[in-house]
Formats: sequence, structure tokens, C-alpha cells
Amino acid sequence: MLTSISDNEESPAERLYLYQNYPNPFNPSTKIKFSLTEESEVILRVYDVNGALVTMLQNGWLPAGEYEKEFSPATIGTLNDIASGVYFYNLLVRDKNLIPLFVKTEKMMFLK
Repeated sequence: MLTSISDNEESPAERLYLYQNYPNPFNPSTKIKFSLTEESEVILRVYDVNGALVTMLQNGWLPAGEYEKEFSPATIGTLNDIASGVYFYNLLVRDKNLIPLFVKTEKMMFLK
């Protein structure tokens, strides 16, 4: 029984969306997934609980589609440099005129 037909072409996402990271809580890394409906400037940042920028996972233009970025504290320093606790990831999506189309922040938990 045929349940779906798939070709290898990417189809555009149906809506702008930022998913909850997985796994959460995490150690040593987690994945952050988002979708775009059109080519957009995308900025994906991770902040600590004090609002300090920890890292920028994406900063540039991407075509429409689904994306997954990995956040691994070990890649920005040793695990000893990164405290266990709550972190926030923020997605900003802007159109070709740099007008914000979507802004959302989610919470994630890093456990050593």
C-alpha cells in the first residue's frame, strides 16, 4: 500500500516556526529546529540566564525550508566553562527589506 510519494526536492515550509529543542534537558548537545516560508535573513542566538550572548548559531540568509542547528557547549569552550542551568535561544527572521517577520525565544536546560 502506497502511503506517500516523495521526491528529493525540498518543499517550502507552510509557516514560520521555532520548535522546542531536542533533547531537553541536554548534555552534551541539543538540536534547534526552525522553518522558513521564504528566503529570509535568519539570526539564531543562545543567551545565558543573565541575558549575555553565549553563541550565535546562524547569522545570514537562508532559502525557504526546514533547518536544524546543533548547540553544543563544548564547541564554544570546555564543558567546565559552561554552567549547568537554563539557557535561552532566540530566532529572528527578517524579510528582504529587513522587516522582522518572526521573533521567538524558547528555554532549554543544560545539565552536566
